Amino acid sequence: MKFFVIFLILLSSCNPPTPNRIEKKGDKEEKSNPELNPSVAKLSDLLPSQSFRNRGTTQRTYIQELKALQNDTNDVNYRYIPGDFDHDDNITPFSAQLNNCGESDDISKLDQRIEHCALKNPGSYLWRGKTNGIAGEGDWRLVLKNNEITIMQDMRTSLLWTSAIAETNWPNASGRSEVATDHICTTATIKFLNQKQVHWRLPTRAEFLQADINGSRFVLQDRAQNYWTANSYDEDQAWVIYLQTGALNLMDKTEDIAVRCIGYPLQ
Repeated sequence: MKFFVIFLILLSSCNPPTPNRIEKKGDKEEKSNPELNPSVAKLSDLLPSQSFRNRGTTQRTYIQELKALQNDTNDVNYRYIPGDFDHDDNITPFSAQLNNCGESDDISKLDQRIEHCALKNPGSYLWRGKTNGIAGEGDWRLVLKNNEITIMQDMRTSLLWTSAIAETNWPNASGRSEVATDHICTTATIKFLNQKQVHWRLPTRAEFLQADINGSRFVLQDRAQNYWTANSYDEDQAWVIYLQTGALNLMDKTEDIAVRCIGYPLQ
């Protein structure tokens, strides 16, 4: 008898869980999916949908959009087929008319620079994806502006983006040059934030594309040119991106191409 009970316990433990099982909660029956990765589910709850929407309407997440489709909710503010106004010309670009800000003798920290830019450029230091975009664009804010450089922050990733700071070949742009001082994206070149505040480097191709999803081609300065990415194609070529369109191309690493840098805020 004892052996028979042990056998039943072992047998039940070998049965795999039934996928999409039905769980009863009160009078409702709900399907659950035990195979769904919790981290993926959480990410889907946060990621904004890139489907088209009317400018100014709430940005739905992918989960919210899925539920709308499941419930057959027909909201004219959202659409999956491009409408007559779903093009770049209907997106309001970031203002190019900005007052210098973010630097003075009594400013040293990043948040102080942002506050100073808000004071000097009320109403224009911040670009909101909800009110200016037509899909899932994020928010951007001005960190520093002078006659040499403009620095913006992508508030979705927290990364800092400079305007074009130089034209050089790929080894110098990426830091692969044998001469370490030739590396462009350093605090020696970007003097307004020291190495304890920001870690600068050349953006990867994926980071440029992520920034594009977040609205960079309507926000960043000096968009109408190619920029080096940190991604090498082979020994002779590396990837560049034309920021105004998001188009990728390959260029010889010896060519002089524009450089903009990204920074990780450390303080």
